[in-house]
Amino acid sequence: MRKKNVTTRNLNRYFCLRIAVSALLFLSISLNIQAQPHKKVKWMKFTEAIEASKKEPRKIFVDIYASWCGWCKVLDNTTFADSAIVKILNTEYYPVKIDSESKEALKFKGYDLTYAELAVILGADRGSNLGLPTMVFLNEDHDLLTRVPGYQKAEAMKPILLYFSENHYKNQQWDEYHRQYTEKQNTKKK
Repeated sequence: MRKKNVTTRNLNRYFCLRIAVSALLFLSISLNIQAQPHKKVKWMKFTEAIEASKKEPRKIFVDIYASWCGWCKVLDNTTFADSAIVKILNTEYYPVKIDSESKEALKFKGYDLTYAELAVILGADRGSNLGLPTMVFLNEDHDLLTRVPGYQKAEAMKPILLYFSENHYKNQQWDEYHRQYTEKQNTKKK
């Protein structure tokens, strides 16, 4: 009879110890995950980006999206989650998201607009409809540099971001820059 109590007591201790160790391990992992800052794009409102660029000039990167747009969500979860893309957007640009259906009002270059109207003005080519997602690059004076329609993988987006942030667009055609960028990347892989 005593042996049975000792065995039961040992089993209870074993299970309690196991539960305690598991709980400590779980707590440790949870705290470690929370302690590591999640690198995310620091999206701003368009008006905030305009004001910030007046104080510290930078180009403005605009992501035009809609809540129902599947490819917009893929872009958010892949390209805009890539650490290299996050770093470039947060350090070289004022990154902005514009909901293409928002009726919120703003003033831009003396015009009273809604965000939906601004999305069409910035994102639609003349005479065409706005496709989503569309990314827009504005210079330091808030003038349109270019539009990039559709989903872009991080590998495709990175050279585009660098082309404008490093001012290559001022003296080099995109095709030439992209060829050189690709050759440089291929050399690094070898």
